Amino acid sequence: MFYISAIGHSASLWLSTALTTHPDIVCWHGNRSIPPYDSGINDLSEEEFVKGLLACEQGWKMGVKKFGSCHGFHGSRLLKYVKKYDGLFFAIVRNPINKIHSYTSQYLELPPGAKNLTNYRFDIQEFYKDHGNKINEHFKNVLEKKRKQRSQRKYLIEKLKDIGLYSALKKTHNYFHAQKIKKIPAIKDQLIFNKVENISVKKINKRFGVDFIAKHLISNFLSCNEIVVNLDQEIFNEIGAKDFICMEKMTKSSNYYNKAVFKKIMKYNAEKKYLKQVYKVKKSNKHTYKPVSTFEIYNSWPKEYKNYFSQLHEKSSVKKLYRDMDYNLSKIL
Repeated sequence: MFYISAIGHSASLWLSTALTTHPDIVCWHGNRSIPPYDSGINDLSEEEFVKGLLACEQGWKMGVKKFGSCHGFHGSRLLKYVKKYDGLFFAIVRNPINKIHSYTSQYLELPPGAKNLTNYRFDIQEFYKDHGNKINEHFKNVLEKKRKQRSQRKYLIEKLKDIGLYSALKKTHNYFHAQKIKKIPAIKDQLIFNKVENISVKKINKRFGVDFIAKHLISNFLSCNEIVVNLDQEIFNEIGAKDFICMEKMTKSSNYYNKAVFKKIMKYNAEKKYLKQVYKVKKSNKHTYKPVSTFEIYNSWPKEYKNYFSQLHEKSSVKKLYRDMDYNLSKIL
């Protein structure tokens, strides 16, 4: 039994598909339930999910079949239970600059409840080039607003704990949330996705306004920095670099894929025929508007973006992990 921690934008679907291509492996993707519904539907607790994977594996009576999952429970949430039941725990890492760019340039996502189900993908680097001054102008205010919201939330939680209400309110919230996600949507409803439309920077500026887009991009950039760097740091503190899977090497080198993933799961080397099948698996979920190098991404960032990322990276010990993966960020920052 195994689990691969990932937060998307790191070829996690490709890896799950590649593993499941092997007849003796099942690797689900993006679920926290068994059967594997989408996350948020019939979710299990961390321990119950791990026990479920183990039960699937032990219940297979037709030889050996390894069961695992990827990209459902983020960070190190499952690590304790995977260890408890003698499973294998891995995590995918990607160059953080590329990963943040992938998140922030995916598309302009409209807020929940919006009547228009269209999300807009545009050339974010062109926006930086034309309106980087707007990003720099709004950056500190958006950052301060986020910090204030976080501080207020923390203060409210502490106050509720002081008066003995936090635990009861949390249980109530969890109960109603659990009842809500027990309702399984019809198959046809699970297949409805928001439409993604490519649009020019000029047109999207006219539709939403430069200031709105700039503030949206800043907020997204700050959230992505926290998610990417902090979760990499969290897992690195727990497992070191040994069981991290480098996305860039995994998707390009069959030798690396075999040594870093397949052999660790199956305890033997993959056959050449299977490895050929793996690299025929099509890459899915195109997030960025166009292919671009790490150097080009960083140089396209407005000044405030560069300063924020550089400072966050410098004070985080996860930079050792990034060095181990040969990202060489020191040559770019």
